[in-house]
Amino acid sequence: MMAPTRIWILFSLGGLLAQAQQPIGSAYFGIHLSPAIYAGKQPWPSIPFGTVRLLGYGVSWADIEPAPGKFDFHILDMILAKGRAENKTDFLNSLVKTPPWASSNTSDPRCAGFDREPGGCYPPKDLNDDGSGADQLWKDYVTAVVKHVCVPGPCKIQSWEVWNEPNAPNYWKGTIPQLIRLARDAYQIVKQIDPNAIVVSPPPAGAADPTSTAAAWLASYLKAGGGQWADVIGFHGYLKPRHVPSAEMIADGVKALAANAGGKPLWDTEGSWLKSYNLPEPDLQASYVARYYLLQATEVQRFYWFSYEYGNGTLYDAASNRLNSAGVAYGQVYEWMVGATPDGPCTKSGSIYTCAYTRPGGYKAMAVWDASGRTSSYPAPAGFTRYRDLTGKTNQIQGGVPIDIKPVWIENRSGLN
Repeated sequence: MMAPTRIWILFSLGGLLAQAQQPIGSAYFGIHLSPAIYAGKQPWPSIPFGTVRLLGYGVSWADIEPAPGKFDFHILDMILAKGRAENKTDFLNSLVKTPPWASSNTSDPRCAGFDREPGGCYPPKDLNDDGSGADQLWKDYVTAVVKHVCVPGPCKIQSWEVWNEPNAPNYWKGTIPQLIRLARDAYQIVKQIDPNAIVVSPPPAGAADPTSTAAAWLASYLKAGGGQWADVIGFHGYLKPRHVPSAEMIADGVKALAANAGGKPLWDTEGSWLKSYNLPEPDLQASYVARYYLLQATEVQRFYWFSYEYGNGTLYDAASNRLNSAGVAYGQVYEWMVGATPDGPCTKSGSIYTCAYTRPGGYKAMAVWDASGRTSSYPAPAGFTRYRDLTGKTNQIQGGVPIDIKPVWIENRSGLN
């Protein structure tokens, strides 16, 4: 049904259980882009990425169906056309935000949603608290939007996500049974129209933070039966603001999520350091991007960075029309990782983290950093001759490799391809 970015293969070796992975594909590197880019008001990104997530801003339920049975697809069509023009055709679309005319509650001022339209975080009015009811308003919308991008084929959107951050009160004020009903109806409709489509479960915010209640919310949703209506388990990999400097926390978070995912793939469909004041130094932002992609790679199939140039965690400065330090680092880590095969999860020795990779032809590499922020010299293994930093500079190894909070890429020969 789906071609995952990477698959663990288990086999017996001398009585022990060994694991192997496939190479990392470009779809591991996802991105969020603003409407200004799709409209041509800002240049198309210079950094590479494999897939795009669409969330609101002209493509939510409230935007597409502003009145009963009246559909407006012009922004969605513009986005998809721009993507095709730029050779980007792998899209994840979020089905989210009840329009006011369909909402069960339009009087709650705390229900912000996108653009603070009333009622967006409440379930439709034909859906009862226990998940019963016609749910026809939602079904009509899902049917219309999936048919619009799939008929005639091929489908222009390949992946569908049910709702956004359902554990956040400004996005969802309904019950878990109601959300499971939305997921069930969407899953059945999507699969009927496009059997090859991928359906992602509602992604709770902060589920990769081991101290957050988001993981418990996801466990409750799956225990109630929500997992059967998804091909992929989604989550948002934000850490609590006070934990942002400790990006390494996400390694334990995604490991725990994978253990509870029922064998289904994990997608981190939104994540970054949130606001700039959580991580104000450019070097630390560059480091965070690299560490976040490196640390999730063996448990998570896709990670959609939020975002390229708007909102939180930006990689590009529109005022200067250039990538910032984090954007440059993102491009370097893409080059390091795509096409490489992880030897297994990153390992820790004291405060030093290492992530080992291979490529065909005997190529070996390691990403190394010191999470404490201290500067030290790392003794490279025998046969490793050079290292790359997050600015793209390449150096020959002479003695030890200087490391700090910013990962470096140590390799045994030149050439990543």
